Formats: sequence, structure tokens, C-alpha cells
Amino acid sequence: MSLLRNERGRSLWENLIMGALLVGMIYVAVLYYGKVAEQTRIKVLESDMRNMRLGISLYLYRNGEVPEDIRDLEKKECIEYTAGGKLIRREYVKLITKDKEGYPIDPFGNRYHYNPNTGMVHPTTPGYENW
Repeated sequence: MSLLRNERGRSLWENLIMGALLVGMIYVAVLYYGKVAEQTRIKVLESDMRNMRLGISLYLYRNGEVPEDIRDLEKKECIEYTAGGKLIRREYVKLITKDKEGYPIDPFGNRYHYNPNTGMVHPTTPGYENW
């Protein structure tokens, strides 16, 4: 019996090759997951930006001015009537991810910058500041 074979008949080389293939497959899966996670963050960022900008526009339309603070989009009520005449009270924007002070943060963990003079909001994450 060879020293390179175990009791089930596989050689040491066969086990090493299988281990290397398994490590390679795990490496490719981790790289793919990182790419998909980054693309998902970008899509969430686009959606958040669109929702906040629409909320600011609705606030401006309803109140004649932009909010003084981005947190006002969630604190102040937007009263609407349905086609059936039913009264609905809701916030202008539901800010899902917030920091300790209640400011919205982007999917990368950074605060959004809001300019109360212009009503413009944009992310502060490097590479996305000009969105």
C-alpha cells in the first residue's frame, strides 16, 4: 500500500486538487457577492435620492417653501384625499435608515447633505457627491 493513498483509495494529490478547486470556487463566489452587494447599494442610493427629491418637491408644492431640515420630511404630515374622499395622513418621505440624530444615511453609511437654501440633497459618499 502506498503512503500517498488513504484507506478509501484516494491519493494525496487527488485530495489536494479537490481542495484547491473548492478554494477557487469559494474565492469566485466571494468576489461575485461583493460585486452584487455594491450594485445593490448603488440601486438603493438611486432610489433614496429619487424619493427624497420627490418628497422635497411635494413639500415645496404643499407649503410654498422647502423644508428647513431634511428630517422635516418625516416629521411633518402630508394630508391627502383619495379619489373616494378618504383623508390620509402620512409623512412626505419615510426615511428608513437614519443615524442617532435622525438624519438619513445612504447605503454606504454616510449622511446625505441637505442645503435648506436651495432644497437640494445629495450623498456625501466619495464618488457619489455629484449625484
